[in-house]
Amino acid sequence: MDKREVKRAFRAAMALEFAAVPATEDAVAYSFTQDFCRRMDALIAERKRGSWRLMRKRARRVLIAAILAVLLALLVACSPNLRLVLKDFVVDYFDGNADYQADVELRASFDKWYWLGDAPEGYTLKSTEYFSAYTWLVEYQNADGEYLIFEQRCGGTTSYSADTAHSSVTVEIINGREVAVWATEKVYQLTWIEDGYQMEIICRRFIEEYPPELVMSYVQVMDTEVADG
Repeated sequence: MDKREVKRAFRAAMALEFAAVPATEDAVAYSFTQDFCRRMDALIAERKRGSWRLMRKRARRVLIAAILAVLLALLVACSPNLRLVLKDFVVDYFDGNADYQADVELRASFDKWYWLGDAPEGYTLKSTEYFSAYTWLVEYQNADGEYLIFEQRCGGTTSYSADTAHSSVTVEIINGREVAVWATEKVYQLTWIEDGYQMEIICRRFIEEYPPELVMSYVQVMDTEVADG
C-alpha cells in the first residue's frame, strides 16, 4: 500500500468516526440555557479586554522593561537634586540617603593645624589628639555636657552617608566657603575644604542657637606648640 492509499483510508476512517457530528450549528438539537449563554458572552468579552494576558511571557517582559526605562528617565528628569556636582563636593541622593564626598585632592600630610581658637561662649577646650596619621581632632564641651568637635583631615578624601528621612543634607555657601551641611533637630555637621584640608565641625546644639556662620568664624590656625603637645 502506497502513501496515497494510506491517506485515502485515513480520510475514510475519519469520515466514519465523525459521521454523527452535525455539520452546522442549526443541526444541533440541544439548546443551551440563557444563564450559560450569558456566562459565555461575559467570558468572551473578558478575554477580548484582557488581550494583555494573551501575550507571550517574553513579550510581556520586554514591554515591562520598556515601561520601567521610561519611568526611570522621567524620574531623573523630574528630580534635579538626585546628584549635585559642585566645586568641592559631589552629593548623591537616593533611597532616603545622601552620600557626599570631597571632589578635590587633599594634602598628603599636615604642615599646619587648625582649631576653633576662642571657642563659642560656654564651651571650653577638653582635648586635642591625633585620631590617626591623617585626622586631627579638637574637642570642646559646655557645662551641660554638650560637645563641639573640630576635625581636620589630610591624605586623600573621605565620604559620608546620611539618612535624609530624618535629617537634611544640603550644600550651602557659608562665610564664602562651599559647605556640606547635615542637620537634625539638635545636631549638625559642617564639612568643607580649606587650604588643602577637609575641615569638619560637629555641634550638638540647636542650629538656631549656634548658627554655622558663627561657629565657623572661630576657625583659625593653631599654635604649633599646642599641636605638638
